This record gives sequence, C-alpha cells and structure tokens, in this order.
Amino acid sequence: FDEACLDDPLCESLSSSYSTPSPLCEDFLSLLGPERPPYKWLLVGAARAGTALHVDPLQTSAWNTLVSGSKRWVLFPPEVEAHQVFRTESA
Repeated sequence: FDEACLDDPLCESLSSSYSTPSPLCEDFLSLLGPERPPYKWLLVGAARAGTALHVDPLQTSAWNTLVSGSKRWVLFPPEVEAHQVFRTESA
C-alpha cells in the first residue's frame, strides 16, 4: 500500500494511465477537507496474489482500476449478514 505515490510527480505516467469513471466524478469526500480519509493507493502484487475476504477497514466506498492483469471479486447482497460470510473461531 502506498497512499502518497500517485501524487508524486515521478508517478505521473502511472497516474495518467487511468481516470475516474464519469459516474463517479462527483467526490463528496472532498468536502471533508483535511479530515478526509486516505483515498488513493497504489497496490502492486505478484501473479495470483490476493487477500482474504474482508470489509474495507476505513468503511469507505471505493472504485478500483487495474493497469495490468485481472481481478476477481465476490460480492454479496446487502441482506447477507457478516456472520453468514465470515468464519468464526467456533465454526
């Protein structure tokens, strides 16, 4: 994770490789000013890298772009409760 890299002039070519999708251009979190949570990250992974099932730790909504490779998502409808998805120690 690097939340500052994409603002660095050295990463300009990478930053220009993508743009915010038009339906997502209105940025309500910008209204928070300096209280805004981090919102741009650069993640780099090896082939077949991934994460365990998780909920965003900052409880934010996000969009992702892939510069190279592919990503597989698993999405659950809102009515599915966490205990139905996440394993507990007793399970």
